[in-house]
Amino acid sequence: MMIMLLLMIITTMMIISMRLMTMMVTMIIIITMMMMMMRRRRRRRRMIVIKTTILMLTMMIIIITIMMVMMMWKIVMIFNEDNDYDSHNDDEHENNNDDENDDDDDDDDDDDDDDGGGDYNNDDDDGDDDDDDDDDDDDDDDDDIGEVDINYNNNVNDDHR
Repeated sequence: MMIMLLLMIITTMMIISMRLMTMMVTMIIIITMMMMMMRRRRRRRRMIVIKTTILMLTMMIIIITIMMVMMMWKIVMIFNEDNDYDSHNDDEHENNNDDENDDDDDDDDDDDDDDGGGDYNNDDDDGDDDDDDDDDDDDDDDDDIGEVDINYNNNVNDDHR
């Protein structure tokens, strides 16, 4: 009886520490060992072995379900982390774009107020920086920077001539 208890304790430790396939292999080995012991002993021992095998099988099923629940929990947590990470990045990008656009608008308003009527970069003097090229309205930020550099250089060159 003590040998059976030791076997059960050892196998449960092995089952907890190992993975699913090795757990199945160890369970098969232990059941075959119990069957070998059952052949040698009498009827009373046979009932004990059958009870222990049933107990081992129930423990195996319980441990398998616990492992499956833990694996599902890990998978769910991984998907939740990814979704939170993506949504956090999307919010961050949206906020950064909004901040950049707000800063650009604030700079344009400040230039209009300080200079008294539009930027010196613009030929129209109506205060709009964005209306020089109507062809490229998709990338306003990049085109604005390029236009400012080009128009500023042209105006400086025209003033010096």
